[in-house]
Formats: sequence, C-alpha cells, structure tokens
Amino acid sequence: MDETVILIAIFWLSSNVFIVGLIACHMASMHSAGSTLQTIQTANMNQEQFGQLQMFLSKLNGPPMGFTIFGLITVTKELILTLFGLYITYGVVLLQLEH
Repeated sequence: MDETVILIAIFWLSSNVFIVGLIACHMASMHSAGSTLQTIQTANMNQEQFGQLQMFLSKLNGPPMGFTIFGLITVTKELILTLFGLYITYGVVLLQLEH
C-alpha cells in the first residue's frame, strides 16, 4: 500500500478515537453531576414538592436521557464502547490488508 493511504488511515482512525474519547469524558462528567441529584434531602418538603421530586426522579430512572444522534439513538456508554471496538477492528483490518 502507498504511504499516503496508510497515513490517511492512521489520521482518520486517531482523530475519530480522539473525538469519541472527548465525548466519553464529557458524558462521564454529566453522569456524575446527575447522580448528585438523587441525594436530595426530603425532610423539609411538603407533599406537592415531594410528588414533583418523585416524578422528576422517575424520569431520570426511565428510558435513557442524553444526547441523541438526529433523534435516532441515545449516546450511552455502550454506544461509545461499540464505536471504540469498531475503530480498533477497522485499524486491525487495515494493518492486515497491508501485508
């Protein structure tokens, strides 16, 4: 294979892995901030506030919330791991085709 093709493939692979890594770090920080919401003290709440809090927490524990890709799929840890696996597999296949 030509050196330029190899360099382009390496650049593509590394830039995509970097972008997915940035997204993963950002999502992890959002997840840790969201978990602090579930430790709210309820001692001084009236019945209406407590009901609103329960509805809010049921939304958080329901179907996944977060960034979506064109409203089709929610970005989750599983999706990010799948993308990493895809990039690694693509890189291995490119290296094997070189020989």
